[in-house]
Amino acid sequence: MSNLDIEWVKVEPGYVWLGADDGRHRLNPVKWFPRHEVFVEYTFEISRKAYDTFEQQSMGSIEDWKALHESGVRAPSEAEWELAFKAGALDGSEGDREILSDKRPTSGYWGQRVDGHPRTTDHPVKVSVTRTWSSDGAVPGTTSEGRSLDKSKTRFVRAPSAPKNSPHSLPAEAPKSRHFTEAFLIFLFGVLPSFGWAYLFSSPGYIESGWFNLLFGGLVFGFSTGFLWRPKRGSYRIGRNCGQIKKVE
Repeated sequence: MSNLDIEWVKVEPGYVWLGADDGRHRLNPVKWFPRHEVFVEYTFEISRKAYDTFEQQSMGSIEDWKALHESGVRAPSEAEWELAFKAGALDGSEGDREILSDKRPTSGYWGQRVDGHPRTTDHPVKVSVTRTWSSDGAVPGTTSEGRSLDKSKTRFVRAPSAPKNSPHSLPAEAPKSRHFTEAFLIFLFGVLPSFGWAYLFSSPGYIESGWFNLLFGGLVFGFSTGFLWRPKRGSYRIGRNCGQIKKVE
């Protein structure tokens, strides 16, 4: 057993929501959809405080930390962290960034488990999930694999081992209907007004001679409206009676 002086807080099972349902376009390559519910189905203990590298070195020897990790202690999953945060079990200071144990593709949460245990992926391009403390709470974020984590902190969790295969996971990919919706909105907000303006105000023959420019300009403008507004994306919740993943609009 480790001799480290860590204050542990017990957290009971519960539900948390992760991700975002904002349908607007984002330049950031890391996506946060779909918004979904996770059921942390087990009781676990989490350290009230997070520790940076210097603090860990001052608390104990390498053997102490080795014993801690060999006992199964790890960083919290995103769902565990959110559940503990919601329960008021965590202490942190504004600006602190914590590295969590989840690793996921930049394309979002598609295909990942919803039982609270750490998420992993075989995708070649993946990121580690983080939380940064702010005056308004905690801000979700990510950091690239292999990036220096010297200024980040780590919190610790004692929890049951994760089953190899989760009984329930999110759909493997986004619904195809989203692509049709986007195409329709680009036509509605971009292409249609472009040709409508030309029909009402341009000189005779302009549409016939300049149709390509009208089409291209309409496509660009229609796509750009996606940075201002798009319908919310569907969310996924866990059925209370059946335990199945259900899409909700």
